Amino acid sequence: MKRIGTALAFVLALLCLSTAGYADQGGRIFNFHGNFASASGDAYENENGDSMTAFDLGATLFHFMTDFVAIGLGASYDRVGQGDHSASTLGVGPQVGVYFNDDWSERTAHPFVRGGWAYGKETWDDGDNSVSETSSTFFFGGGVLSMFTDTVGIFLQGTYTMDTVSPEEGDSVKGSHLLFGAGVTIVLPD
Repeated sequence: MKRIGTALAFVLALLCLSTAGYADQGGRIFNFHGNFASASGDAYENENGDSMTAFDLGATLFHFMTDFVAIGLGASYDRVGQGDHSASTLGVGPQVGVYFNDDWSERTAHPFVRGGWAYGKETWDDGDNSVSETSSTFFFGGGVLSMFTDTVGIFLQGTYTMDTVSPEEGDSVKGSHLLFGAGVTIVLPD
């Protein structure tokens, strides 16, 4: 895990040194997103071998610390299905993003990379029983934001997550998600 964090920090540092600004320092953007996930690993397979699918809705408010590096706070709601079981998760956590291209005008494309951490509270329900768990997720990914006006754009993104799920009873288990999604970005006025 330390190696992945170090590698991501190194890549972000290189990107920061080689890009032009996306927004002025002090600028803010608000992202709304939806993702579809397919999951694997011991944390996400049940005794019948059923795979898991998930849908995630979320929002993040980013504040640009430099002309192209932003920090933010995100919140999300996830709905998961697996065989006869389902779960709902509410999560919150910090994020960092690097946005490329300093042209804010409409019809411009802006590649980005993002990463962060989220803490979540889950409730699994199989119709007969309900179980609560906590989760801790590290994630990273990227995509392309396409501006339609000077203040509104849509983005496509891919995200990889590394999850640790801790049930109320028993040992923690780990797994991962690969998510593909889309969203809307709104540039907030100063």
